[in-house]
Order: sequence, then structure tokens, then C-alpha cells
Amino acid sequence: MKQLLTVVRQPSAADWTLSRLFVRAADYCAGIEDEARPAGREVYAETCVPLGTYPLGLRQSPAFSTSFYTRDGVNLIERAAWLQLKSAEKLLYKPHDLIWVKGSLEKRLILLHWGNTDDDTAGCYIVGEKHGTIGHQAAVLNSRRTYVKLYAAIIGAIRAGGQSIEYRLA
Repeated sequence: MKQLLTVVRQPSAADWTLSRLFVRAADYCAGIEDEARPAGREVYAETCVPLGTYPLGLRQSPAFSTSFYTRDGVNLIERAAWLQLKSAEKLLYKPHDLIWVKGSLEKRLILLHWGNTDDDTAGCYIVGEKHGTIGHQAAVLNSRRTYVKLYAAIIGAIRAGGQSIEYRLA
């Protein structure tokens, strides 16, 4: 497998874990996840992915796929823009496939997606332009815009197959 993405984590706080996401070893964006927990003491939907390397794939998500639509499989438009299209044009678009971290924890669907705080994730990885705070919580900012840019930058490599993501400590 080729390493496409690297998550470099800061030490976990009481309720969240901040990190930087690197694409092909280049610093790309900020990230936030749930907190780390010792092996065997994971809490469903409240624990970040264990350190290690995992294959990447694509899959639909009932919660997230219809927030963005794509005509070419690369460039995304938000649902609000899709709703403004004429009926015939809408048929050319489909809900997008999300980036999936395969095999990270059994029975968990780990995706890369948008949001702001660890409250917006169930163990997934949320991307944003930079770290900040929202309502006294650590957060990532400009998440949707960052997600659209990241998606366009990496989707071709993921579709080609053989790509991985590594989670490690700083």
C-alpha cells in the first residue's frame, strides 16, 4: 500500500484529540477526533482510531453522502446548489462516496468528513482549515470548504486503490 494520508496527533485531551493531516507528506489541514482510550477500553462512537496504518476505500454514508453531490466523481457541490438545478440536470449528479478508513475497529464505520467539534463525530476524522474554539470546545474551522478541497485532491488516488492512512503521535 502507498501511504497517501498521515494523521499526526497531539496528546489527547479529556474529550477530543487534535491533529494535522498530511497528504503525501505535505502539511494539508487541521483535524479533530474523539479522545484516545487504552486498547480494550474503547467506547463505541467516542474513541479515536487506534494508532497504526489502515487501507483507504470509498463508501456511501446514510448520514453524509447526500450533503454533497458530484457529476464527475471529483468535484463536489453542496445539496443546496444541487436543489437549485433543473430536474434534468439533477439526474447527472449523484450522492458522493466518502473516504473510508477500512478495518480500523470492528463494527465501526470510520469516515473522513466535515464538522466542527468532537460532538460532530462518532469516532470519525473531521477536517478543517485550522484549529480554533467553538463554545469553549476545541474545534476545526472552515470544515466544509476544506473537505471539498481535500476530496478533490485525493479522490483519484483512492479510486485507483492501494492507498493507506497512518495515525501516529507527534
